[in-house]
Amino acid sequence: MNVEQRVFNRLFKEDKTELATQKVDLGFDSDFDKISSNAKSIKSKLSKSEEDGKNAIKMILKSNKDLINVKGLYLNTKKDISKLQKELDKGFNDLYKKSKEIGVDIKDVPAYKSYNEARDMLKDVFDENQNVFNLVSKYL
Repeated sequence: MNVEQRVFNRLFKEDKTELATQKVDLGFDSDFDKISSNAKSIKSKLSKSEEDGKNAIKMILKSNKDLINVKGLYLNTKKDISKLQKELDKGFNDLYKKSKEIGVDIKDVPAYKSYNEARDMLKDVFDENQNVFNLVSKYL
């Protein structure tokens, strides 16, 4: 070994000194545990809220479908009412002509009472159908 190498060996000789291992408690464990516990609680609440939200959306979609069905019923009923109104008008015109032909006041003909009842019932059905439409149309 040359001199230079011996000098380097002595200068840079590794002296390993073992340090004692000490556990250091900085006092943060309980804080982190508390934060973790609170986060778990919030996550649990969010999971329930998400499930509630999904259920609410399902109910809204079903309600919307029901409202569309009601609107369809309204439209069909409106057509039916229109047909019945035409039949009622035709029947009244025929009744009026026949009573006039025989010289009888239309109010004295028994069918006139039936006509009035049918007319009033048809008006009630029309009004109710319109009320349903007004209610449903607010949400569609």
